Amino acid sequence: MRRPISPVVLLLIIIAVAAVLLVWLQTSQKPAPRALAAAVPIVTTGGACNGAVLPAAPKVLDPAKAVGAQDFCHAFYLVAYSPGLRDPLWSGEKLTAAMAKAGDTFKRPKQTFVLEHDLARADQGSNGDYVRSGYDRGHMTPAADAPDPDAESDTFVMTNVVPQTKVLNEHLWERLEVKVRALAVAQGEIFIVTGPIFDATPQRLGGRIAVPVATFKAVLVPRTHQAIVLVASNTNTPACETVSLDELKRRAGVDAFPGLALASGATGLEGACATAMAEAAKG
Repeated sequence: MRRPISPVVLLLIIIAVAAVLLVWLQTSQKPAPRALAAAVPIVTTGGACNGAVLPAAPKVLDPAKAVGAQDFCHAFYLVAYSPGLRDPLWSGEKLTAAMAKAGDTFKRPKQTFVLEHDLARADQGSNGDYVRSGYDRGHMTPAADAPDPDAESDTFVMTNVVPQTKVLNEHLWERLEVKVRALAVAQGEIFIVTGPIFDATPQRLGGRIAVPVATFKAVLVPRTHQAIVLVASNTNTPACETVSLDELKRRAGVDAFPGLALASGATGLEGACATAMAEAAKG
């Protein structure tokens, strides 16, 4: 004859069954996890460098580009670099009036581009990649922004350049750099984030280095909290246009000045594209 189940055991069985049912209900009603969207910010380690370089580290919004990205600190600028593209994703600096004027006070010797010493040779471009390629090694943070000769030499690093057509690099882009330096002189200091814009399947220089379809300069004037973006097409007939920071996010997948409250109004660079194009056309 079976012994009756004691009330205590019965209570324990009921509690156990109820717990199993509760877990089942919670898991069955839980929504499936959403796939990682391209708009989810991937933050680089911008704080690893001098905190005064930029007010906030730019964010790479494209997870594919952010994979394996590394930051490199230099004399006066910071680079977020993609070994997969073998190009910088952005290069950032604070440019003061004194720095912008300093280039006129020292002679600029001919420089040789060097490899980033903390990066594997296979993960970066080389001077040989550019030989007879039809492209220049285009600075992102310019040599002419450097405050002294040693800092200038530190801009001649393969992680601070992208392939630019000679026409763009030596004419339109150079004139845009001059106008940005003039703004630094006028405002006292500005923040600059410079970088490339790629299409979905970029051409590869020598089968290795991704060639951008355009390059951009995002400029923030801290005194007025205003910003502007200059975009130059990377062709043999380059053109320039001004776009918003939101449009830059869409085109380049980079949030240049995240988390900052910006004001509307003129920065002083609104006419830079038209003037630089006109000057470049004269040769």
